[in-house]
Amino acid sequence: MAESEITQEVPKAEAPKSFLLKFLSNPFIGLIGWAATVTSVLLTTYFYQASREYPQLTCYVHPVKATIVRTGEASRLITSFDNKPIASDITAAQVALWNRGNRPIKKQNVLKPVVIYTQDNSPILEATIRKTSRDVTHLSLNLNELQKGRVIIDWDILERNDGGIIQLIYAGKPDVHIQAEGVIEGQPSVELAEFSGIIKSPYEQYESERSEYRTIGFLLLGLGILLLWGALGIRKAKSDFKKSSDKYIILLKSFIEDRDKDIKWEIEQIELNDKFIVDVEKQSRRFEEEGLSELVESSSQRIAAYRKEQQSSRERIKTSESQKEELIAKINKEAKVRQKEERHFNWALVVILSIALIACLLAFYFILIAQPIRPPFGF
Repeated sequence: MAESEITQEVPKAEAPKSFLLKFLSNPFIGLIGWAATVTSVLLTTYFYQASREYPQLTCYVHPVKATIVRTGEASRLITSFDNKPIASDITAAQVALWNRGNRPIKKQNVLKPVVIYTQDNSPILEATIRKTSRDVTHLSLNLNELQKGRVIIDWDILERNDGGIIQLIYAGKPDVHIQAEGVIEGQPSVELAEFSGIIKSPYEQYESERSEYRTIGFLLLGLGILLLWGALGIRKAKSDFKKSSDKYIILLKSFIEDRDKDIKWEIEQIELNDKFIVDVEKQSRRFEEEGLSELVESSSQRIAAYRKEQQSSRERIKTSESQKEELIAKINKEAKVRQKEERHFNWALVVILSIALIACLLAFYFILIAQPIRPPFGF
């Protein structure tokens, strides 16, 4: 085999891709990059909005109102207001008023007084401040218009999340709407926050929490299943990598066998040329004895050609041995890379299987064991 043919075959062996290269070539990495870009845009928008300064006076009426007195029911309780009997229901409501914005609202920033009022002008029997965020706000009530169903709110300063809880006791049913009005510098009207959910009974609350536990459990179970599926994918990737590595090593070994064959063939050619040289030398001595000088010269030229061919064979042997050493070095390097990559695969499997096991155990806990706390005798 010629030297040019030897050197052309070796580069055909391509090493298998490493775990890192396979990971980076995964199309999901591009999807993650796209998601990161969208997330960064959303975060930029959020932080820009958060950095803006604006007042946001907010009023929230607690959805649960307590009926103190209900008309039409047999009772020895008699209610009156300013010595006048009250023939309607009496209801208590809790109203929260606070500044949700990040710009302080000072007393001089109030362009139109902030008033809490009943929508049908149901008279307010009593209005008290149940709680304030800080004493420095000096939150106070103006009770001059209670009979009209209105309470004026005053304060010195409301910084972010400053405010209080006001309790109103009014003559009316629980379905009476309570509103708020007023104008703040930078805010044309008081923001009304309403409860959009459903008021549940204790049993419904318990069942809702139990359903939430089950939902969490099934989500964790789904996560565990996805992780197990991912572990199977890693196991398959490990198997594919080993197969690719085996093919690569087998190909390198086949090149080594070719080099051994080349070396063996060149050695045989050297030995064969040795025999030719011995035969020609015998003929040359016979020609010399017979005085055939021309044939002796011809024999000398043939011997020189054989020796030159032997020298060429030795050089080709040296080249083949050098290539063989390179191939052996590649096999050793591939063995180290394979061992390292298998460790990475094994660690990834251990981590993913551990997380999957934890997720499944938590899933079974939330589905089968976890229960909300409730009195054993109910309500």
